[in-house]
Amino acid sequence: MAKPLTDSINALTRYANTVTGASDTDLSSAVATLANGYGQGGGSSDVLNWKATTAVTGFNVRGIFAEINEIVIDMDNTAQNIPLMSYFALKTTDGKIQFKNISPSATGAQMNMSDFMRQAPCVSEVDFGGIAPASMTRWFHQWSYSQDGNFHKGTVTCLNLGLDNLSGNNESFRGGSPSLHRTFDVYFVGQLRNTVNLNSWQLLNADSVNRLVSCLYDYSSGDAHTLTLGSNILPLVDSEHLAIATARNWTLA
Repeated sequence: MAKPLTDSINALTRYANTVTGASDTDLSSAVATLANGYGQGGGSSDVLNWKATTAVTGFNVRGIFAEINEIVIDMDNTAQNIPLMSYFALKTTDGKIQFKNISPSATGAQMNMSDFMRQAPCVSEVDFGGIAPASMTRWFHQWSYSQDGNFHKGTVTCLNLGLDNLSGNNESFRGGSPSLHRTFDVYFVGQLRNTVNLNSWQLLNADSVNRLVSCLYDYSSGDAHTLTLGSNILPLVDSEHLAIATARNWTLA
């Protein structure tokens, strides 16, 4: 005899285990595992809220939140790691993510994050709230997976992304085959102080690239620095901003 309710419960348990990597045998345990360390959900079908605590050193937000249109992440003014959001999709193709209450004492080393929004193609706006990461590894990277039908095909707006700690090689803002349908309009805060390689930031629009150059720290009385943009977006720098980079002792490559 068919047991549709039991089958559904078992299916949900298996799905939760897939998301968390655990091996819980009942749904209540699976849900508890999902909640523990995956943020504290407290919202409606429109907004999902996560609040950090001093006991949480980072979130791992995964899964398919099919009914969620907006995610708010409250960092609770604690110096800790940023959430990892790797595999999920929002219901709307115009979903929004907002960080708030970023600790002013958080250092760059504590503001590292890999795979942020790697496979979350439906987001149209992210407000970083002034987060200043030391590295950006695979942010908005390779959005070419199973959610093709829900891709946000247009401009993704990124607000208040801090530059003060950024350094090294940062592979982000690039994508797989559907990437031609999407560009990124990024607004920065702070100043870029370190030599960085942003060669992979292939999907930034011209305004974003020129905003980035305008945020270069002034080393006119110091050592030369290099901002590597690569062949895709270096041509987007206009003559005014090329002059700014030169005046501040930066080489654009």
